[in-house]
Amino acid sequence: MYDRQPWDAEHISDRILDLLAQYPDGGIALNATGGTKLMSIAAYEAFRSCELPIYYIHPEQDRLLWLSPGKPAQDLADCLRLKDYLMAYGAEKVEIPEPAGVAEPIRRLTRQLIADIDRYASELSTLNYLALNADNPQLTVEIDSGPQSRPHLWELLDLFEQAGLCRINGHSLKFVDAQARFTANGGWLEMFAYAECLGLKKASGIQDIACNITISRHPAGKQP
Repeated sequence: MYDRQPWDAEHISDRILDLLAQYPDGGIALNATGGTKLMSIAAYEAFRSCELPIYYIHPEQDRLLWLSPGKPAQDLADCLRLKDYLMAYGAEKVEIPEPAGVAEPIRRLTRQLIADIDRYASELSTLNYLALNADNPQLTVEIDSGPQSRPHLWELLDLFEQAGLCRINGHSLKFVDAQARFTANGGWLEMFAYAECLGLKKASGIQDIACNITISRHPAGKQP
């Protein structure tokens, strides 16, 4: 919105007033938390002149502070969700998958990979490569090396097979589905972090947790 004249306060104020003209009946408020200081000042003055509400989010205290009109502050802890937070910071569309846990076999697998990362680190890149090359309708790939020449790789493959993610037939590796291939292609680390956050949610007071959010923005220009 302000990419052409980001330091012209009058221009910014005029653009904001043009925007507010689209809301003759109100229904819009200013989140003065983000943006440059100049943008915040110009936006504040524009909203104040139109007698529209203005608020600020205290980052450490999770409190909504009303700058105008003078209303009591509101605690946001345990009520602000990811979608609302992202929308407040400029996202035009937020798609969050239905909440889901992490299956216990996958939890065991990811915990073991983290615990023995020094043992498996070099072969995890090989597994990533195999999973990448299994991007075909059959979800299969051939393993060049045998168990004797690459024992840690085959240990790793066995762990993924025990977790129900793949099947090994000779030197042929077949993933059970696309999600399993994603997990072997590095997704296991994302799932480990997600599972850890789920476990910490109550103890650490985490307000909301999600995985694989799709966010649409218009940072500049017309295309999202």
